[in-house]
Amino acid sequence: MPIIFAISGLINGLAGLIFALFVIFYNPRDKINRLYFLLGLANTLWGFGYWQWQLAIDASSALFWVRILSIGSLFIPVFYFHWIVSLLEISKKNKYIVWLNYIFAIIILFFSFSDLFIKGVSKKMFFDFWPNPGILYNFYLVVIYILIVFYSLFLLFWHYKVSSGEKKYQIVYVIIGSIIGFGGGLTNFLLWYNIQVPPYGTFFVVLYPLFLGYAVIKYRLFDIKIITTALFIFLIWVALLMRTLLSENFQSLFINGGTLLIMVILGILLARAIFRDVRQREEIAKMAEDVRKAYVIEKRAKEEIERLDKFKDQFLMTAQHNLRTPLTSMMGYADLLLKGMFGKQNKKTIEVIQKFQTLTQNMIRMVNNFLDMAQFQLGKSVITLKPDIDVLGLINEIVQEIQFKAESKGIYVKVEKPEPARNASGIADAGGKIFTISADREKLKAAIFNIVDNAVKYTEKGGVTINIKNQVSNIKIVVQDTGIGIPKEKLSTIFDQMFERSEEAKRVASLGSGVGLYLSGEIIKAHKGKVWVESPARIGPARSASPSDAGGYAEGVAGGEGEGKGSTFYIELPITNEKTTENTTK
Repeated sequence: MPIIFAISGLINGLAGLIFALFVIFYNPRDKINRLYFLLGLANTLWGFGYWQWQLAIDASSALFWVRILSIGSLFIPVFYFHWIVSLLEISKKNKYIVWLNYIFAIIILFFSFSDLFIKGVSKKMFFDFWPNPGILYNFYLVVIYILIVFYSLFLLFWHYKVSSGEKKYQIVYVIIGSIIGFGGGLTNFLLWYNIQVPPYGTFFVVLYPLFLGYAVIKYRLFDIKIITTALFIFLIWVALLMRTLLSENFQSLFINGGTLLIMVILGILLARAIFRDVRQREEIAKMAEDVRKAYVIEKRAKEEIERLDKFKDQFLMTAQHNLRTPLTSMMGYADLLLKGMFGKQNKKTIEVIQKFQTLTQNMIRMVNNFLDMAQFQLGKSVITLKPDIDVLGLINEIVQEIQFKAESKGIYVKVEKPEPARNASGIADAGGKIFTISADREKLKAAIFNIVDNAVKYTEKGGVTINIKNQVSNIKIVVQDTGIGIPKEKLSTIFDQMFERSEEAKRVASLGSGVGLYLSGEIIKAHKGKVWVESPARIGPARSASPSDAGGYAEGVAGGEGEGKGSTFYIELPITNEKTTENTTK
C-alpha cells in the first residue's frame, strides 16, 4: 500500500517541477510567473520528499525525508498566498500579511530538524513510519496552513463576485484547484493527530498545479500551446523515469537512464522553440491589441470632443441671452428717458443719457464681437446670404450711429458721393440697384462698423472719409482716416488673431476689446470678399486679408511711424444676387 502513495508523491513532485520550469522559462521577469515558480519548487520538494519517505526502510531515513517534505509543505501556503494577492492585484493591501507569513515560515524553518517541529515517527495504520507533530507544527498547521489558505479562498470568492469576463472564469479555476489541492493535502494531517483516516487526498493533489496552470494559461498569462507541450514532455519523462527505476540490471539502468537524459535535453530544446513561437505570436497579438485600444481611445476622444462641442454651443447661447438682454434693456430705458416718458429732461441730463447710450451701444457691440469671434473660432458661425442688400444704405446707418462718438472727439465722418459703375464706353450706369449685393446684412454691417469705428478711434484731428464704388463685378469700399497711421512692421499683421497694439495706439485709445478687425476680416472672408490696409508709413500695399489669408486678432492700429498721415482700409465684396443661402465657416 505505501508504494502507491510513494508513486503519487513522485507524480506530484514531477508535475510541480515541470510546471515551475515551463512557467519561469516562459517569462522570468513577470512577478506572477516567479511566484508560481517558487510555489512549484515548494510543491516539488514536498512531492519528492513524500516519495522517498514512503520508500524508507528505517525510522531515521523516514524521519529525514518527513522533515524535508515538511519544509516544502511549510512554504507552499506562503508562496500560494503571495501568488494569489499578486494575481488579484491586491498585494499592496496585504503586504503586511505577506511579510508576516515569510517571517513565521523562516522562524519555523530554523527548528524544522528539531523535536519542536516533528517529534519522530511511529507506526500508524498500515504506515510503518508516520510522523508525530511538535509544538511548532501545531502553530504552522493552524496559522500558516489553515488560516492563510482559508483567507486566500475568501479573497478569491470575494473577487469572483465583483469580477466579470475572463477574470471571473480565471478565478473559478484557481478556486477549484485550491480546494482540490489543499483539501487533498489536508487528509495527510489526520493521521498526524491519530485520526484513523488514510491520506487518499494525496492522489488528487496532482490536479492542484494543473488547475492553477490552466487558469493562468487559458486566461492569457500563459499559452495553451506551452501547457500542452509541458504535459506531453511530462508524461514521457514519468514513463522513462519509472522504467529507469524498475531496471532489472545495470545495463538496463544505463540504457533507460541515458534515454531519460536525452529526452530531458530534447524536451528542454522543444520547449524553448515553443517559447519563441509563442512570444512572436504574442507580440503580433499585442500590436493588434494596441491598435484596437488606440481606436477605442480615438473613438472616446471624438465622443468627448462632440460632447464639449455641444457644451460650447449651449454656453454661447446662454451667454448670448444673459449678456445681450440686459444691455438691450438698458438701451430701451435710456431711449424712453430721452423721449420724455418719465418726464422732461434738462439739457445736461440729456447729454449724460446720450453718453450712456453710446457706452451701452459700444458694450453691446463688444459683446457681439466676442460672441461672434467665438463662433468663428469654433467653426459654428453661419453666414446667411440674402439678395438685394443695399450697401450704401448700410454705410449711412453706420455713419449715423458713430456720428456722436466722432463729434465728441471733434472729428468728422462723411460719405463721399458714390461712384456708380461705368460701361465699356465709360458711361455711368445711374439706374437700378447699383450698390446692392447678396450678403448677411447684420454680419456685414458689424464688419464695416468695426473698421470705421477703428478709424475714428485712432484719429485725433481731421476725420474719416468713406467712399463706395461699383466696379461691375464687385463693390469697393474705401475707409480713409487722418489718424496716427500704421508702422510698416504692423501692416502685415493688422488682421492677425495675435495682433498687439503699440504703446502709441494705447495712448490714443486706451480701451479696446482686441477683436474688431479680426472679426471684420473673418466676416468679409466668409462673404468671399477681401480686405486690406495701406498706410503712408509703408512703401507698397499691406498684406491682403483675402479668403486665403485673412483673419487674426486685432482691433486698432499701432501708432508711431507715420503719425498724422493716416491709413486707408479697402473692402471688396462680390456682386451676387442669388437666392438665400447659408455659409457655415469652417
